Amino acid sequence: MMDDVTSNSTSASEKSFDTEKLLVELLKILKDEKMFDTTGEFPVVEFLHPHQLQKKIDLKLKDEGCDDSEIKTLVRKFAHYSVKTTHLHFHNQLFSGVDSYALAGAVVTECCNTFPVTFEVAPVVQLIERELLDRVLRLVNYPAYPNADGIMCPGGSMSNMYGMVLARYSRIPEIKTKGLSGLLPLSMFTSELGHYSISKAAHWLGFGTDNVYTIKTDELGRMDPEDLKKNIKDARARGTIPFFVNATAGTTVVGSIDPLEDIAAICKQENLWFHIDACLGGSLLLSTKYRDRLKGVELSDSMSWNPHKMLGAPLQCSLFLVRRRNLLYEANCSGATYLFQQDKFYDVSWDTGDKSVQCGRKVDAVKLWLMWKARGTNGLGLSVDIAMDCADYFFNKIKDRNGYRLVFPKYQGNTISFWYIPPSMRGQPETQEWWDKLYALTAKIKELLVLDGRLLISYNPLTSKKIVSSATLSAFTHGNNIDTKKLLEEVLDILNEENVFDTTGQFPVVKFLHPHELQKKIDIKLKNEGSSEEKIKDAVRKIAHYSVKTSNPHFHNQLYAGVDSYGLAGALLTECCNTSQYTYEVAPVFQLLERQVLDQALKLVNYPSYPEADGILCPGGSLSNMYGMVLARYSRIPEIKTKGLSGLLPLSMFTSELGHYSISKAAHWLGFGTDNVYTIKTDELGRMDPEDLRKNIKDARARGTIPFFVNATAGTTVVGSIDPLEDIAAICKQENLWFHIDACLGGTLLLSTKYRDRLKGVELSDSVSWNPHKMLGTPLQCSFFLVRRRNLLYEANCSGATYLFQQDKFYDVSWDTGDKSVQCGRKVDAVKLWLMWKARGTNGLGLSVDIAMDCADYFFNKIKDRNGYRLVFPKYQGNTISFWYIPPSMRGQPETQEWWDKLYALTAKIKELLVLDGQLLIGYSPLTGKKIGNFFRMVVSCQPTPSHHSMDFALQQIEFIAHKL
Repeated sequence: MMDDVTSNSTSASEKSFDTEKLLVELLKILKDEKMFDTTGEFPVVEFLHPHQLQKKIDLKLKDEGCDDSEIKTLVRKFAHYSVKTTHLHFHNQLFSGVDSYALAGAVVTECCNTFPVTFEVAPVVQLIERELLDRVLRLVNYPAYPNADGIMCPGGSMSNMYGMVLARYSRIPEIKTKGLSGLLPLSMFTSELGHYSISKAAHWLGFGTDNVYTIKTDELGRMDPEDLKKNIKDARARGTIPFFVNATAGTTVVGSIDPLEDIAAICKQENLWFHIDACLGGSLLLSTKYRDRLKGVELSDSMSWNPHKMLGAPLQCSLFLVRRRNLLYEANCSGATYLFQQDKFYDVSWDTGDKSVQCGRKVDAVKLWLMWKARGTNGLGLSVDIAMDCADYFFNKIKDRNGYRLVFPKYQGNTISFWYIPPSMRGQPETQEWWDKLYALTAKIKELLVLDGRLLISYNPLTSKKIVSSATLSAFTHGNNIDTKKLLEEVLDILNEENVFDTTGQFPVVKFLHPHELQKKIDIKLKNEGSSEEKIKDAVRKIAHYSVKTSNPHFHNQLYAGVDSYGLAGALLTECCNTSQYTYEVAPVFQLLERQVLDQALKLVNYPSYPEADGILCPGGSLSNMYGMVLARYSRIPEIKTKGLSGLLPLSMFTSELGHYSISKAAHWLGFGTDNVYTIKTDELGRMDPEDLRKNIKDARARGTIPFFVNATAGTTVVGSIDPLEDIAAICKQENLWFHIDACLGGTLLLSTKYRDRLKGVELSDSVSWNPHKMLGTPLQCSFFLVRRRNLLYEANCSGATYLFQQDKFYDVSWDTGDKSVQCGRKVDAVKLWLMWKARGTNGLGLSVDIAMDCADYFFNKIKDRNGYRLVFPKYQGNTISFWYIPPSMRGQPETQEWWDKLYALTAKIKELLVLDGQLLIGYSPLTGKKIGNFFRMVVSCQPTPSHHSMDFALQQIEFIAHKL
């Protein structure tokens, strides 16, 4: 049977071709469609309404795949109808064009396809991220690492949320375990012009939006310190505990910078955490001329900065910085010993995954690092100076120009807000009717500008200041005087030469060096002066050379592996188009694509079609699972969104003892407390025991908590077990509990007609998470959250941010998806999966799953009765097989505790030697909940296409290395 499956693999699932050639052809199309053009000679956009655009591009995903010529035609249409954000006349968002070197870094990131979770799988990336964080800490005048710390996040909204979580943990550490229930409400403070992410975070983290105090601003849009003092006093009088102040350095609409030194003094006096949202204004710190506008930033406890705003790093690139040593780790660590083992052979302080709320994070450091390396701090500072000087020029140009009026008399950042008053309205009495007419005219001019296509500039209201619509222009850095296409082609050549695309298995998976050794091989340091293009290419070569080759067929270390070539083409398209997934206006093609893949995913799960069911693409499975918990809470007690968890009985949730640690992290972040997560026993195959679930629900009620959420797992992290979904669904229905399925790993089985029955009952759930980047081979990250109930995503998450989600737009605003997300802008993750699905077809994807699963079965049967091997579980349901290798010297011996301890230590030692040898990477894990020590975990993924030969090689290599001991 396996031979029949593999014989069909070339035609359906693994069209054999040269990956580099495909990507180079894609770059040519993008250049032809003016995606890299910065001259301003061509339109910014050729706008079509959604119904018109759907007629131009064949978006439908079908059972059968497309040939390469169709794929290239589709890529051309994507580029043609996408907004050219690198255009000189794109001033519509707080992001804009990308620096060419940063784009090269993004291409390296996509092709290397790894996560900065452990040093073992991302050695070069971990060094780069630490250097970058240390450089930015110094920029802010925080202590150097490790006395201060930081992390890269999937956008500024999440960065601000980190600040709030650390502030809460610093104030009341017990909240991590006990939750917010029973405490007095905690209150926080932000400018009336601050970003709406603070309000969304207050909802998600369990504080309640009613406990966010909005502080008045002055005539320049800056927070009023006296009103802050008054509100802190009022909050205490209302019986809340003030704990967090968010100052803004660069407000979203008008770019105002709050008086940071004054706010710092108040926070010190009142013992409040001082966070600065410098997502926009943080770039000014690079300029010796303008950095004083952020005077006082060094007095903060934490800060957010988005180099993808203003500076020109590709989306998304966001940093969260914190002054206090170890606080990120203390607040977020999970104790997930199956991933963050302490008996590794290298310095585990370089493993950063457990200080993050995510498990795997998108690698965002390389693009900013390569840009900084090329430009130098001085070059980046100069680009900021140029942008700010242009903003000043524009301000002075319209200040006294006939027909223009400034909204504020002065601006501190790179945004200028104004009205254009046509001749017919000048000199007229400025009645309310006159103003209403001007507001409507502003929206109409905006519409005509978009339809004309040569200039994109935003319009916004400021409802808190009773300003309905004004135009806003943003000035950005670009710094591109090089041939972007040529640079990217040269980068692809280097990656190819370094075997990043190789799937033959003829070259090593990794050339491992310890951190101190690797630091000597690569010039990681960022300096004031930039580097030559040759030095940049040399850096790219070394990054590729010492990175793990995840597309090597002998990489079985993680739940992800190689990337599908068409998926990689989609990722490259995403990076070059550089837009954010929140409004149709800035991402028209991508909004259509996301809805198409969501509808296909809903169909796979047997949910109703959109809009009766809904979904969203998220930055990883941990966030997808968190969405499930937030929606379950909102569905059960909607008032928590505004009132928070304080004063309520504790809410309790239930998950398998082998479930992913993201459930525990979510319980901490969302304010439930980890003590209210009940872990359910599993059977001999690692599946949740329904009777123990019933018992724990009863016990939770007896303890005075409110059960509300059950997380079943379809593909547990270590052993791939699939919980009995139908039995759990029946219990949830009987007990009136939300039924969520973490199918991040196992969801891919739904594509296979042969294996999808292993997820029987998935259609009975309320929500599902699925990561196509696991097993299927979509580039990292690609994660779905799907929900059965219509409009619930929007109802739970909407913020009413009218300055972004205006309802008077000229197109169908139901295509604007940003307000159903906890993030503001989201990375465009739909294209890579859509292009891969379009090329392969559902049948081709299903066949790739069949091949991987048949190879996993082959491996299982090969070791089941093989001398020297022992299975951890007698049977497996997914694509992971767990086992021990017992060397000849230990066979036939009494299996005492000492014998087992020796075997556990030997497993770690064999793993070490495998890594140092570099020909095979395979994971090892303990299961502490079941009192099982280290064993090997073999993961079989769809990309690159596995074979019997690659399975046999893994066994031969383990035995070869073990015999060296």
